[in-house]
Amino acid sequence: MLFIYLKINGILKKKNFKNKLGDIIINKDTQNFLLRNQIDLKKFNNKEESYIYDPIEINRLVARYGFFYEPEETLISIADIIGYEKHIIQSSNIFQSISFYFESNADEYHSRSVDLLNYNADDLLKVLKESFIIDPMAVKEMPNNKYVIVTNGFHRYTLLRAHFVNECYNIDKTSSEYIKLKKKYEIPIQLHHLDLTKTYGKLLLLKNPNFKGKIKPELDKDYRNTGNIILELESNKQIVLNDNQLIEFIRFFIKSTTDEDYFKLISYYYYNEENFNIFINQNFPELNLEPKRNSIKK
Repeated sequence: MLFIYLKINGILKKKNFKNKLGDIIINKDTQNFLLRNQIDLKKFNNKEESYIYDPIEINRLVARYGFFYEPEETLISIADIIGYEKHIIQSSNIFQSISFYFESNADEYHSRSVDLLNYNADDLLKVLKESFIIDPMAVKEMPNNKYVIVTNGFHRYTLLRAHFVNECYNIDKTSSEYIKLKKKYEIPIQLHHLDLTKTYGKLLLLKNPNFKGKIKPELDKDYRNTGNIILELESNKQIVLNDNQLIEFIRFFIKSTTDEDYFKLISYYYYNEENFNIFINQNFPELNLEPKRNSIKK
C-alpha cells in the first residue's frame, strides 16, 4: 500500500487519507475526480507518463549546478513538463499529487481550487486560458527538451498533467494523434532557459581544489540577470565575468591543477553527458580527452 508523505519541520510524516481507490490512498476529492473522468488508477501505476520527476533524476549535474537565463514568455506543452523543481511531497505519482493540492476540508492553499476538479479536460483548458496569460507558470529547462515547474501554478499543472496522462494512455508517441494532443496542451509559461556554459563553468570551478569562493549571477538594479556571473572569493574580492572571461578563468585553474580526482570527474561527465562533451571539445581541446564509442548516455 502506498502513502503520501509530507515534510514537516524537516521530518517526513505520513498523510492519512480516509478513502482509497485500488491500492493507493487518496482523499475524497481526488476519488470523485478519478471516478468522474473514468480514470482507472491501477493501470497508471507503472506508466512513465504518470511519474513525477525530481530534477536530480532527470540530470544530476544540472540539478546541482544549473544556471538559467532571465525568463521569457513562450508556449510549452504540459507533455514536456515532467516534474517539480522542489519535490514537496514524497509521492511520485501525478494522481496521488492531486490529493495534496486539492482538499475541500483543508486550509485555503489546498481548498481554494477544488472547483477545478469538476471540469473535464477541454473545459479546464478553456477556463485556465486567461489565467495562463495573466499569471503564467514559471518553468525551468532541463536537458533533452524536458522541463520542471518552479513556482506559480502547482495546482494548475498537477491537474492538467493528470488529464494529459489520462488522454495519452497507450497512444504511440510518434503518431500524429500524440502530436495533436501535445499541441492541445500547450500553455503560455515563463521559461528559464538553461545556460550550459555557466552551468558547466560552475561545476569546473567549484570542484577544482584550488578555487576558493562562490559563484552567483550578476543582477541589475531591477534584479534581472545581466548575463554575467560574479565570483565571490575568500579574500572578499568580487570579480564580474562574461562567458569568454569565465572560460579563460577556468582554463587557468585547470592548468594549475594536478589533482587526479578532479580530472576523473571531468572525464566521467565527458563520457556520460553529451552536452558536456561538446562543451569541453569546444572550449578546452587541450585536455585531449579521447572519444569513446557508445559511451554517451542519451
